[in-house]
Amino acid sequence: MNYKMQIKYINITNYPDIERYLEKMAAKGWMLKKILMGTIFIFRRIKPEELEFSISPYEVETAFTRKSKEELKEFESVCESVGWNYCTKSFDLHIYYKRKDFEALELHTDKEEEFRMLEKIGRKQIKSYYFLIPMGLLLMWFQLGDIHSLHFMKSGLAQILTPMMPIVLLVVLYDFFHLRKFLKINERNIELGKGIRYSYSKLYPISLGLLYIFLILFVFLLYILYNGLFLGNKVMLVAILPATIGLVIGQLYRMFVKPSSHSKSYKKGVFVVMMILAIIIPIGLGVFSILDPLEEKSAPRQEEYKTLLHSDFGEVSWEEEGTLLKNRSILVPRSYEYFSESSIQEGLGHLETHYAQTLTENLGKRLVRLYKKEEERAMEGRYYPELEHYYGEGNVRETDLFHIGLSMKDYEELKEKDNKTAIRESIKRIKARSIEKIDPKAWNAEEGYYLNFDKTTVVLRKEKEVFYLSGKEFDDPKVIEISKKKLGWE
Repeated sequence: MNYKMQIKYINITNYPDIERYLEKMAAKGWMLKKILMGTIFIFRRIKPEELEFSISPYEVETAFTRKSKEELKEFESVCESVGWNYCTKSFDLHIYYKRKDFEALELHTDKEEEFRMLEKIGRKQIKSYYFLIPMGLLLMWFQLGDIHSLHFMKSGLAQILTPMMPIVLLVVLYDFFHLRKFLKINERNIELGKGIRYSYSKLYPISLGLLYIFLILFVFLLYILYNGLFLGNKVMLVAILPATIGLVIGQLYRMFVKPSSHSKSYKKGVFVVMMILAIIIPIGLGVFSILDPLEEKSAPRQEEYKTLLHSDFGEVSWEEEGTLLKNRSILVPRSYEYFSESSIQEGLGHLETHYAQTLTENLGKRLVRLYKKEEERAMEGRYYPELEHYYGEGNVRETDLFHIGLSMKDYEELKEKDNKTAIRESIKRIKARSIEKIDPKAWNAEEGYYLNFDKTTVVLRKEKEVFYLSGKEFDDPKVIEISKKKLGWE
């Protein structure tokens, strides 16, 4: 192997220790070629040689400025003119080397000036953490709060990204306090006329944490491509458009606007315009993707997908069109959702089939429970405004109540209570009458529940297979027989 990779971490607090590390690697026959994200060190094989390394801080980029190639070349030329060869850089740290027996001037002669540059770089990084830490806490709050949801079980993205969030936050917090401590100690040292005190810690928490994050992001990218290109779930690709377009626009700003000689106010104006474009463009593309859907638009192949069609019940005779969304996750290795669309033209009502094959039977049971919980939450949101109107206005008919699972007797009994209590008790009764166990023998299933009062939505489980069906009267024996046949549960 002519190349090798090592996991380390370099920043302004420990680069003298990295200099010694690079010298040891060169003596073993490995020369540094590149550093990726301050963590992944890539070496190329050389003849073992005694080299001396020197790392020099030089700020490359701020919020609105970036050194041009000419300015960087000039800096490199100054270092080379005093006997050092350019190797590579990691963010604002530029790495040089020379043979140990070769006489050259020191790159760092003024410790105070060197620290001022380190302080400038460090303060910039700390300022970015003032934004990243609250944002990370907020995202982690939402992500971890989603663990016990139906979406989390079926979403590979959520299962991939959720374990990453705490690690990201811990790495950022560790580096934040480490940098602050370094700057505080050395500000005092410089005032007292002492040298800079660097860290000789290996910073394993940061390097290992960053490696873990890179691996998760790599898996995340593979998952997106797999779903988009192999499962045909183009919506997944559309979903990452905002981030992709934002990154492209950001890179264009870095390459062409930041290094320019325009004033800072001009660059701020361009930045605002590009931010607006980064928001508007994905929205426009999203509209086009809705007008011209990217999902599979035809009746699914029955030998591969177990779905209900209106034609199964003798209501239409031609080939139906619909939307098929496919997905995979760690807990649910195979799932898809089918939404029939011929119903819109013929006034037959919606017809949905959700299929999931879970990793274990216990996960199948959990998925059924989550469908129940989600429907219960949906009932609260769906019926609360309606009930608030009924109990507030007092003008209600029996037919208004019947379709949601209440009777006039319920209403007369509860309207004497205060509105909040009446609404809360009404929703409790609606749930009790709507969520009802199926007859397992009739369905040839192990468990299942009707999820609404008119029994037009049902969730079923047999071993590791879970179906969510909506759009027919699923307590009708004829509908049950047809559905069982289509699901392969005869």
